[in-house]
This record gives sequence, C-alpha cells and structure tokens, in this order.
Amino acid sequence: MQSAEGNSTRLKLCFGLFSNVSYLRTIVTATASAAKSVFSGKRRLARRMIMSFARSGSISEQQRYAICVGLPLVAIFGVLAFGKPLFDGNDDAGLAMLGSGFGLAVEPEPHLIFSHFGYGILLRLVSQFAGPCAHGWTTLAALGLSMGLYARALCAQSRPNGYLVGAAVIIAVGCMFTRALLLQQFTSTAAVLFGAAIGCWLAVLRCGARSPWLRTVIYTAIVLSFLIRPLAVTLGIVVAVPTLIWLAWLGPVSSRRPTLRLMAVIAVMAAAIYVTDNAAYALSPDWRDALTYNQVRSLFNDYFRIPWIPGAPEYAKVGWSENDYAMFMNWYFLHPIFDYDNVNYLARTLLTQAPLFVPSGVRDWLWTLLDSPLLIAICVGQLLLLALLPSCRVIIVLLMIGTFFALAISGLTGRPPLFRVQFSALSVSFLCMLPFLLAKESGAWPLRSLAAVLLLGIALYAGWTAVRAHRELSIQATAYRAKLLEAHSYFTGTVISWGSAFVWEWLITPTKVYAPVNHAIIPSIGVATRMPVTQSTLERLGIRDLGTTLCTKSDIRVIASTVNIKRLQKFCEEHYQTRPTYNLVFSHPMTEIHLSGIPEQLQ
Repeated sequence: MQSAEGNSTRLKLCFGLFSNVSYLRTIVTATASAAKSVFSGKRRLARRMIMSFARSGSISEQQRYAICVGLPLVAIFGVLAFGKPLFDGNDDAGLAMLGSGFGLAVEPEPHLIFSHFGYGILLRLVSQFAGPCAHGWTTLAALGLSMGLYARALCAQSRPNGYLVGAAVIIAVGCMFTRALLLQQFTSTAAVLFGAAIGCWLAVLRCGARSPWLRTVIYTAIVLSFLIRPLAVTLGIVVAVPTLIWLAWLGPVSSRRPTLRLMAVIAVMAAAIYVTDNAAYALSPDWRDALTYNQVRSLFNDYFRIPWIPGAPEYAKVGWSENDYAMFMNWYFLHPIFDYDNVNYLARTLLTQAPLFVPSGVRDWLWTLLDSPLLIAICVGQLLLLALLPSCRVIIVLLMIGTFFALAISGLTGRPPLFRVQFSALSVSFLCMLPFLLAKESGAWPLRSLAAVLLLGIALYAGWTAVRAHRELSIQATAYRAKLLEAHSYFTGTVISWGSAFVWEWLITPTKVYAPVNHAIIPSIGVATRMPVTQSTLERLGIRDLGTTLCTKSDIRVIASTVNIKRLQKFCEEHYQTRPTYNLVFSHPMTEIHLSGIPEQLQ
C-alpha cells in the first residue's frame, strides 16, 4: 500500500489540480521536495513525482499560465536551495566584479568590453539591491525568463497533452537548463535566452497567438540577450537565419509577413546595439583606446593567429624577445614595448603570413563535440526529432544546418574549440525544435510518444552529467576556499593576481562572495590589464607603474604560477636591469602565492 505522504506528493504535483494561479504555491512546494529528493539520493520519490506528469492528460488555460510562471520559479528556487550554483570560468567572475565594483575594481564600471555598455548600467542598478551578486541574480532572472518563454512555447499548441508537456519540460531542463543554471556562463545564458525567445516565436507562429504582451516579452528577451553577450546572439542568429529565411520566402503564406517583421526587428536591434555600444566607448578616449587595443590583442591571446617566429625582423623592430612574447601571451601588457602601435604593427605584418581562414578548425570544432557527453546527448536528441517528426523535418534540418554554419564559422577563425560556444549553438537550435514535439501535425501520437520516451532517457542522462560535473566542482571549490583561509595573512598590503592562478570563480559565485575577495582589492594581470578600471585600482593602491613595482619593490604578494614568476624575473632583467627575488609562501595545485624580497641590481 502506498504511503499517505507519497499520495499527497503526487496529488500536489499533478497538473490536473491547477484550477487557478494560486496553485503556483503547490508547484513550488512539491517540486522543491522533488529536487531535494534528487540531490539527497531519494530517487524513488523523485521518480514517482516525475511520473505524475504522465497522468495529467490535457491542460487548461489557467494551468498553462501556472506552468509558464511556475516552471522558472521552481527551477530557480530548487537551484538556490539545493544546487549552490557556480560560475563556469573566470569571465563571469570578472563581470561580477566590474559591474558591482569590488575585487579587481574599486567602483562599478559599466564598460565591460565583452558585454554591452547597457548591461553594465543594469548591473550597477541591480547592485544597489543585490550588492556584489548583481551579475549572478541578473543571470538567474535571464534564465528564468528563458524557461518561461520555453514553457509558453509548449503551451502554445492547441490542447497540448500533459504527458508531452511534462516530457518536453524535463527534456529541456535535463539537456540545457540544468547546466546553464548550475554552471553559469554569460555566453551560454545569452544564447539560451535568445533560443527560447525564437523558439517561442516559432511555436506561436503556427497558431497565430501572438498577443502584444507576448511580442513585448519576446522582444525584451532578445534585447536582454544582446546586452548580456552580443556575440552569443550573433551566433544564435546564424543558427536561426536559415529557418527564418525559409519561412519568409517559401513557408506558409500566413507566416511570411510576421517572419519578415521579426527579421527586421532583430536587424534594427542589432544595429542599435552596435551603434550605442560604440558610442558609449567613443565618448571616453581611454575606453575607446582600450576597446581598440583589445580587438588587436585578441588575435594573439584568443585566436592564436600571431605565432612567435625566431629571428623574425618584425619582432626585432619592436624590441620583443621570446620572453617578451611569452609575457604578452600570458596577459602582461603594461610596458611601453606592448603599446598599441607595436602590437598593431605585429598584427598587420605577421597576420598576412598566416591563412585568412583555418579549414582544419571546422573539423576540430565538430570533432570535439564527441568529447562532451552533454553535447552528444543534445546532438542525439536533435537527430531523434529529425527521424520521428516527419512533418517538421524541414525546420529541423534548417536549424541543424544553421548550427553547422555557426560552428563552422567559429572554426574558420582559427580559435580553439570552446565548450561554451558549442553548447550555445546547440542549445539555440534544440530550444527551437523541442516545442514541435507537442504539435499534432508533427506526426502520429505513437511517433511523438516514442520520441518523448527516448528523449526523456537522453535528458535524464544529460542532466545527471551536468549535476555530477557541478557537484565535483563544488567539492573542489569548498576545499579550495578552506585551504585559502590558511593564507589569509598574505592578502594584506599589495596583492596582485596574474591570469588564472587565482580561481576567482570559486570565490565569487552567483549568490555569494567568499573571503578574501569580499574585502580585499586585488588588481589582476589579465584581459583588463590595459583598461582604465585596472589603472584606477592600481592608483588606489598607490601604484603608478606596475612593472616597476613588480621588479623593484619588496613585500609584494603575487598570485601567479612559478613559470610566470620566472618569466617576470627575466623580463625585469631585460627591461629594468634588476632581478627581483620571489619566495613561494603558499602552494596549492591551483594557486601559488609568491612574496617579493629585496631585488638584486644588475650592472
């Protein structure tokens, strides 16, 4: 006999009980219990909760609103209560510090380089309420909006079956939203939000249920995705444009004008984003120079298109040694030999000796999809939809073609494969495809049911891999923070971080900032080295010339690898005629802290 607790839980979660919006409280309570059961290992209870979706049958209009609002609330509540989200890499940790003004920044800075200027203003406003976690909370809100739009796309179908709605929700959560919520990355966030907006638009295009309110929400989501990461939206546009072109010129007559209107709106948005962002930098000469420098710098550090060539006259002309090149490639830019004129000269002269495009990069970007179980799961899911939904094959094929173009273009640039870009491209296409699983004209009920069952298995596996990866990183992050407390005495005075030797993303999470970052000012040698924000931070510490300080001052704490410290010592010998002494005072597999002593003067 089943327990009263089990019966109560199933009744709470069953969609058939949602007679009005007040049942949102029931969704949150029951699904939070389900999430807790999954994280605590109570798989039997969680499985019974999930199966209640299958018994729900068709859903009413009020239940649709409850799903659209309840799904993001439940997901975010579950992640905050039981998941402890992290940032995936130090890019988002940097955005959090710049946007809220702590750590490597002494005050909020809206010029974020990789995000739109408007997103910097948004973070400054949010930081008034959320403090240093403004970027994390904004990311959660953006992902919540994307989940709401995805749920709206599912509910756009006429009399959608509750079983398929529940299956489609679990599929998207397992394959995309779990990873995006637990390991947040601003490129992925912008792509998922854009993909959900376009997927919702495609879903309601067929039924013509595009109310002014829904159009406003979709356009707002697209604008926010542009602000968070313009390049991610560009990637998403490449994925979606074959489908939009087909709908505008060869699709059903009723879809052509709305599609052309959407394409025009997106084009206007893109132009406005480009113009306003460039105008924001043009109004500040220092930031305009920083943006220009970063564009040239990326050819070295991001795309690796400028190699070191022993004996090349170009390097001799600008006075670079092999060690200077290694310093530059490791993000050290603050020396006259690394000024814009020298870097731009090397880029102009040496880039012409390299091929404009790198065809082998396309193979690498496609082949490395097989390195990630999550990416494999999404690819297999798309192939299943292609095979089992014959009536939607044109749109599915076009989305897959767009995904291929997006990855191929990324590979042709010569940049090494990046998981976040691959995940973003696949997420956009999958979020656009999945709502068609519910459309009756997509195929017979047995085929759609078979597709749902197979995709559920794939989604559960994908979600499990994402949760496992997050759990492993969480364990490492907790141990890292505990170990770093032993070195608290070295985070006084002048502390300089260099590159990835300091694991910012384990100390700055979407919802909490840990010591020592929560109270220390720590300038960073990295992508922001030549930006005005770094200069302001150095001036706050009384440092006018970082190179002179590192080469000639004692009692400087430098968080860097031993290899980079040796490069620094050689750099000081070549350019400052000194040999600084650095002693290793703290060692961890991820972080080393070196304390400078009295330098040795060279003749």
